[in-house]
Amino acid sequence: MIPMWKMKREAKRLLMQSAQLPWIVMAKARRNAHDARKAALITMTPGARPLQADIAVVLIYQPRGLQRSTLHMLDHLHAKGFAPFVVSNAPLTEEDRSALSAHAWQVMERPNYGYDFGGYRDGILHLLETGVPMRHLAVLNDSIWFPLSDDCTLLDRARAEGKDLFGYYYNERPDRPWRSHLQSYFYVFGPKLVESGDFRDYWRNLFVTSNKTLVIRRGEMRLTDTFRAKGYSVGYCHDITDLKATLSSLSNADLQAILDYQMAVDTQNATLLRAFRDADPDTPGWREAME
Repeated sequence: MIPMWKMKREAKRLLMQSAQLPWIVMAKARRNAHDARKAALITMTPGARPLQADIAVVLIYQPRGLQRSTLHMLDHLHAKGFAPFVVSNAPLTEEDRSALSAHAWQVMERPNYGYDFGGYRDGILHLLETGVPMRHLAVLNDSIWFPLSDDCTLLDRARAEGKDLFGYYYNERPDRPWRSHLQSYFYVFGPKLVESGDFRDYWRNLFVTSNKTLVIRRGEMRLTDTFRAKGYSVGYCHDITDLKATLSSLSNADLQAILDYQMAVDTQNATLLRAFRDADPDTPGWREAME
């Protein structure tokens, strides 16, 4: 007999694959149709911040109202020499648009087509097609709190590393090296890459989809290897080795606090995590299994 959990897993996998099929077949036509209608679909609002040598495309999706932390992020980017270019994947109220424009160089509103990578693409192509001069280009979204402290030096490090592509966290897949990739909530592209035809061609020809699984597989998982394969250098701050070392340095109480947070943001695995959170951390093997 096939275990029920295996049957459920396979059914879920088949359902997920069937949802991807229409996008695989029609993605190019939908992307071309979107590009042809961009003038009607996209709204631009000039901001109060000046254009600077470096630019940051900041993707936000906040349909319930603007988060104050976003304005803090924009101010930090400006202070670090990046002109903030906000791309909103949701319509903005007049109040939120006014607040953003006071802290940004430009604000773009667009439909939530293609999720983060669709927004990254429209923002970057706008910069390239209008000939905006830029040295470094940062690309980040509001799925993270950034910066966590006012003395954060991440952007300084990204410039100083001198890499063509720099990220915060590197997901390494030794079994499938072509899937090793920088996580897509933070990129900094260097001058050599930004000025190249490879960069322009990548964003023009990007596989744009509103299927979340395909966004990850065709967008996040492929971007790093695409540019690395063309000879561009890649750098990052952290990888799984750093994560393991940090977890090992924490107390049991800190680990349980992390489990509480992780249960809230990773609801799919909340049941598994709850078993560790509720267990006695002094139980033999608890810490090793939890890590």
